[in-house]
Amino acid sequence: AFAAKPFREKIKDVKGLTALCGQVFLDQFVHHPLLYFPVFYGTREMVMSKEPDLMRCLNTYKENMKEDLAALWKVWVPSTF
Repeated sequence: AFAAKPFREKIKDVKGLTALCGQVFLDQFVHHPLLYFPVFYGTREMVMSKEPDLMRCLNTYKENMKEDLAALWKVWVPSTF
C-alpha cells in the first residue's frame, strides 16, 4: 500500500501520488468548503443562537471562509504528504 511505503519509494510511485493528489483535492477543495464548513456553521448557529437564522450562519461562513480554508490548508495539505 502507498501509505506504508518509505518516502523515497512514494516519490517514485506516480500512480500512488496521482491517487493521493486526487484524494487531497477532493477533501480540501470539495468536501471541506462545500460540506464540512457549512454544516459546522449551521450546527453552531442552531446550538448557540436562541433564534437560529440560516442566512446569518451562511454570512458568517462567507466572512470567515478565506481564513478558515487557509488555516485548514496550512495544516492538512502538508501533513498529507
